[in-house]
Amino acid sequence: MRSVSIYRRLDVHYVCPSDQTVDGLWIGNGEVDVVESSDPRVLGDAVLRALRRSRTGVPHPNQSEWHKQRHRSLDPIIKTAGLQSWRSFVREAQLVSVNSDGSGVTVECHRQDSSRPEIFTPVAERRVKNLQLSADVVGTAIAEQWEGQK
Repeated sequence: MRSVSIYRRLDVHYVCPSDQTVDGLWIGNGEVDVVESSDPRVLGDAVLRALRRSRTGVPHPNQSEWHKQRHRSLDPIIKTAGLQSWRSFVREAQLVSVNSDGSGVTVECHRQDSSRPEIFTPVAERRVKNLQLSADVVGTAIAEQWEGQK
């Protein structure tokens, strides 16, 4: 399995691959690609490239490493957006995740928690499964998820 988070903030997309630890937890790997185009094919291509950089079997951080892991995961996004904090980033962000098992893709939007905006929860009823691994198909599915969040 491979996973990518796509944050949209002020019409800029932040494409962030995640790695799965040996214990099964997904963690951001600190990479971020910025896509300023609204063309679904351009965004889909960036997401497919990021999926190829998502890894499995990475060491699971121990308790003393979580603070460092959080910074490793989020600081590149915050810096790329030109902001000072994760809270300021997510205040105007939307999230869609893309997961792939190698043969197909699942695209799912997430809803922000009203009392804790830094928390995003998947919206299962909006999940789209078994999509073809193509830039056009993936990018269009992501764009449709954004439209459904308005």
